[in-house]
Amino acid sequence: MKRILENAGVTEKQLKTAAINMGMDDETIAEHFDVEGELEISIRVEKVGRQLLAYRMETDQFLTQATTAKRLIDQLSEMSGDRGITYNIAPEDGLKYLQKELDKRAERS
Repeated sequence: MKRILENAGVTEKQLKTAAINMGMDDETIAEHFDVEGELEISIRVEKVGRQLLAYRMETDQFLTQATTAKRLIDQLSEMSGDRGITYNIAPEDGLKYLQKELDKRAERS
């Protein structure tokens, strides 16, 4: 199946991203994929009351929640661990809830 997808133009990186989006554990992913570099996962953030909720765009899977942007970003960072994941969030997908904290972190870098 993997060879069929590769022949169809689906890259190893895209396959690994799909595996992560489907909730595959790190051990299973490591067995099947050999991809260097970062993977990108699109997320959306909603605010419900005082809670910020993060979801994967592709699957609508709940990722985490927090009461502050700082804590939500910290939790997403912890979740990615050493898997080399970059989370992308578009303005229309709740970037406004995280923008100030992201700007502060960028200034410190």
